[in-house]
Amino acid sequence: MAVVEKTVDIIGDERFTALLLEKTIPDDCPVDLYDEVVQQVRSYAMYKMDKLQSVIFPRVTTVGNYAFYGCATLQKAEMLLCATLGERAFQACPLLEEIEMPLVMYLNSSCFAGCTALTKAIFPGVTVMYGSGVFSGCPNLKTVNFQKMTNMGSGCFSSNPSLEQIDLPSIQVIGSAAFKGCTGLKTVNIGPNIASIPADAFSGTSSDLVINLAVSEGTVANAPWGATDATINYDTPYAGDIPMPT
Repeated sequence: MAVVEKTVDIIGDERFTALLLEKTIPDDCPVDLYDEVVQQVRSYAMYKMDKLQSVIFPRVTTVGNYAFYGCATLQKAEMLLCATLGERAFQACPLLEEIEMPLVMYLNSSCFAGCTALTKAIFPGVTVMYGSGVFSGCPNLKTVNFQKMTNMGSGCFSSNPSLEQIDLPSIQVIGSAAFKGCTGLKTVNIGPNIASIPADAFSGTSSDLVINLAVSEGTVANAPWGATDATINYDTPYAGDIPMPT
């Protein structure tokens, strides 16, 4: 295994492997990349790099579009100071198991789509999921934290059969087909600020689904939002596992 340490301020737009890794790392050798100086990973920087096993960037604040797209061997990404994450940044990373970025406020289209091994996504600072399919096609995703999220785009959690519960204490708008095909979903806890849920938000979910809302019946149109056989409880004080933000 190779541990690569490189002290630069920015990993540039050019594919990083062409600049460093392919020149210094033997073929078929897994790479753990660590850097205490780099603060930006620009668009396409490690696009489809097929040796990268882990990245630990303690000071990175920005990750660009497609930065780690298609990194087929990437298992770990640790960037706790990252505040900006571009679209499709980690899409199609099939071995990535967990991601935690407490400072990120916005998630763009398909950031983690197709991360088939992903089990945990912790984003307590996210307020908005822009675009579509942010976590679509993540069949093992089970643990999520979106304490401050107010707006969710279309298909954000679609086709995730392992997701059993989601707590949305701050949510105002849920996008179309947001939970389509989440066949394992059992409990959805929605806080008092909800204003809009489209007619297909929960289509293709289980008949065991229970949706708890801290608003009165009739407040949100289109019920039962595609969850034909779900139990819908109105005027339920929010009691999710993820607390309301203070």
